[in-house]
Amino acid sequence: MIEFQGVSLNFDEKVIFNNYHQIFEAGKIYCLTGPSGCGKTTLLRLACGLQKADSGKVLFQGVPVNKNQSDIFMMHQSHVNFPWMTVLDNVLLPLKLKEGKITPEQVALAQEILALVDLEGSEKLYPHQLSGGMNQRVALARVLIARPKILLMDEPLSALDPGLRLKMQDLILRYHQAASLPISLIILITHDLSEASRMADLQIDFSKIPR
Repeated sequence: MIEFQGVSLNFDEKVIFNNYHQIFEAGKIYCLTGPSGCGKTTLLRLACGLQKADSGKVLFQGVPVNKNQSDIFMMHQSHVNFPWMTVLDNVLLPLKLKEGKITPEQVALAQEILALVDLEGSEKLYPHQLSGGMNQRVALARVLIARPKILLMDEPLSALDPGLRLKMQDLILRYHQAASLPISLIILITHDLSEASRMADLQIDFSKIPR
């Protein structure tokens, strides 16, 4: 569970949040909609500790969040794949950072997940050799192998064609719903209202939150 308690935040003279209260419950998918600049990405950054509020608290299971929170994973809109690393190494990075080394079983798992995101055979390629949509799917594969408790997604499928986008939506839903996997809360930003309707337990229109 992520809880915002009276959060206020201004950028220059623009009010982004004013005494904002919201509970994001475990076991659900929330989709944030609304025009650019209304605070959606800022909320994700607050939720994972990358942004500090001017006042108020952001809590994860009752404890203030921090940017080193391993149970919270953010998938940025710009996909953030490291250009000097292969596709396979980019996907395996969370496991390497956590455990210090990679096992053959983990390599096999990464290859399995790459196949799920339609990137089988791309393991040895580098990000500059991929399209924008392929890079988004590398970032998605990295999220799925990390298996965080809280998953924050900023326009994660925006570069995909409609058919592939539906397929990746189904994959995200499957990981969220599987009892054996720990991804219990997803907060997803989208400008696609059909995507929000298809995936969300609750939609929040950020153009309408009080400021």
